[in-house]
Amino acid sequence: MTSLKTLIINHGPLKTVQSFGEYSKLTIIDLSYNELGEIPVHFEIPNVVSLKMANNNISTIPEAVGGYKEIVWLELDNNNISEIPSAVMGLPRLSSLLLSNNTLLELPQELGTLSSLLDLFVDGNNLTEIPDSLFEAVGLLGLKFQNNKIGIVPPKIGQLVRLNNIDLRYNSIKALPGEFAKLGKLQYAYFHGNPMCANGFLDDKTDVTELVGSVEGGCKAQCSRFCQD
Repeated sequence: MTSLKTLIINHGPLKTVQSFGEYSKLTIIDLSYNELGEIPVHFEIPNVVSLKMANNNISTIPEAVGGYKEIVWLELDNNNISEIPSAVMGLPRLSSLLLSNNTLLELPQELGTLSSLLDLFVDGNNLTEIPDSLFEAVGLLGLKFQNNKIGIVPPKIGQLVRLNNIDLRYNSIKALPGEFAKLGKLQYAYFHGNPMCANGFLDDKTDVTELVGSVEGGCKAQCSRFCQD
């Protein structure tokens, strides 16, 4: 058992986790769909690349998570997390940060320092703005911001020249900045449920509106607030 590399315990009544320090070769941990109230901080496993703890009762991300320097995938959807601590910004290899359906009020200014970040999913929170600094993470490919309270898309979004998909449904966005037209790799963009889809913004022929009209999604209603056709 000491050579165990993958640990998956899903859909159980798991409330606490004993130390797995003896399993030093663990690289993948999936404890989703349990009743855990916290992220175990006593793991003595330096080579973890994937940590999944979605659908639990977690309210905080401990600073100790910053010790997992090899982590690539951090999935904490459907919990009760209200803050992203500075320790997360100390994960140099982190490429996917999934925090959908939590209670986040804001994103840290330092989030853009995650140079390896490819996907950021923070849909279903209480966000009112997207910090300019996020767009320093120029390698981003996918962004999910639907079901928040965002009113403005910052002009700096034009820096994300590799962005492939973005979901901004069900926010309070009235218009998009001209810089949005710089997203030449964009294939999927979803805006349904925003004022911009009904206030005449898309009636004017501009580089931005042409891009919105050419990608998959646009202002078309999807199968539900939470999924896409």
